[in-house]
Amino acid sequence: MPLRLWPLVVYLSLCIGIQWASGSWNASFTAYPDEPSHFVSSVMVHDYLVHGLDQNPLSFATEYYKHYPFFAIGYWPPLYYILMGLWFLAVGVGRLQALLLVAAIASGCAGMICILVRRRAGQFAGFCAGLLFLTLPEVQTWFCAVMVDQAVVLFSLVAIWFAIRYFERPSWRSAIGFAILAAAAVLTKYSGLYICAIPIVAILALRRFGLLRERSFWAQPVIICCLVAPWLLWTAHLASVGLPEQGRGPAVGRVLSFSCESLLSFPPATLIFVLAGVMILMARKQSWRVDTKIIALSIAANIGFLAASPVDPERRYLQSVAAALLVLSFIGWWTLIETAGRRGTGWARVALAAVALVVLATSSLQVLRFRRAPDANARSVVRYIAGQPKWMGKQILVAPDMEGPMIAEFAARDAHRPGYWLERPSKRFAKLDWFGHHYEAKFSSAEALMADLRTDPVDLVIWHNAPAALQRPDERQMQEALTRWPSCWQPVITIDTLQIYQYDPGR
Repeated sequence: MPLRLWPLVVYLSLCIGIQWASGSWNASFTAYPDEPSHFVSSVMVHDYLVHGLDQNPLSFATEYYKHYPFFAIGYWPPLYYILMGLWFLAVGVGRLQALLLVAAIASGCAGMICILVRRRAGQFAGFCAGLLFLTLPEVQTWFCAVMVDQAVVLFSLVAIWFAIRYFERPSWRSAIGFAILAAAAVLTKYSGLYICAIPIVAILALRRFGLLRERSFWAQPVIICCLVAPWLLWTAHLASVGLPEQGRGPAVGRVLSFSCESLLSFPPATLIFVLAGVMILMARKQSWRVDTKIIALSIAANIGFLAASPVDPERRYLQSVAAALLVLSFIGWWTLIETAGRRGTGWARVALAAVALVVLATSSLQVLRFRRAPDANARSVVRYIAGQPKWMGKQILVAPDMEGPMIAEFAARDAHRPGYWLERPSKRFAKLDWFGHHYEAKFSSAEALMADLRTDPVDLVIWHNAPAALQRPDERQMQEALTRWPSCWQPVITIDTLQIYQYDPGR
């Protein structure tokens, strides 16, 4: 799969530049509720590779959770965390290091778009398509966060490339390549399952039934099953956590919702360009070849799978669709340019080049406007505690509205992982299901909560005095405990709106 390096260098430079300019390297893990979990899971894999190879992985993870109770490897597949853990072995553990790998993954997505477009429209068109992908606000949001979705996009695009090669000229190399990359997408996140259906769907759509007699075709599902099934069987018991309550509704309505969200991933000028290119391609049936048909099938399979799954139509799930639409649109515009060139109407090339440049310029303005959310001050608090050797190994109750970001910060800054014993108020003082639903306070009063703390004390409490109307009952009880028994709580320092208390149960 040849790829001239200069587009990849430009893509990577752009991603790193946006991360730096947006302040993402120094931000807290607050881009999305799952971000801290992805980071802590990766750190745990790194620490297992360094310290725990002589231990059972499940036992190591169980003990690790007692220190950093904010990861879900098992519920989520392991490949992303393994890759990130290996990367940490090479460059060290930290948010900056994690985001550099995320930037490389996003650059790889743009590189694959470049390759898919270049097959039909040439190097410059491919480069512009990849660049346009990286200027999309939704894409920028997620390559400035430690999230797994763009890794699924990368593996899916490479799998599509292998599928195109296989249907153009069947070979064992293409079949094995597709199977491995499809399995990689699934083992990164289960939203990648749709890619596994591409071969059989393509056979039906392209009427290539003769491929059913090829052993290389049937090797694909066998390889995928061999790679994915052991993990699914090992973690089957985790299915007891249930499914989220969202994502319900008529199938047609959900398909339309996901389709609309995929289009809204594009800024207005880019959307007009993309829709026009796709419509041009649809109007020119002679331009539909194996590559365009398989890419179109991947869009349908992706949206269909998401519509059938119990998730809300979030745009982060639809980055693969946006990438595929970009490829089809550039191919569509190129077919128009080819036709105009054959007819001697050179002005059409100039006009279309001008349109593409305007779209690129307009989309690039999104780069200047992109900013990460304001810092939640978790970094400052954790930096202060980590700088006090006397608190190493202490039991710490983190702020209830910043549980994930704080635990991720401790995992990044702990020089003796796992050193601290971190506790989540939502686990200690309340009961919640996996998805944060069905809340129930464990204690009926502040007195009962204090009795629990006296029985099993903590050393430090990090607290945020949120408005009472925004607090859960257990948070109000803890706030009342801080007020009614001030002799038990020695103020250490206040950093912005966060307060650190040292607990003395004897007072």
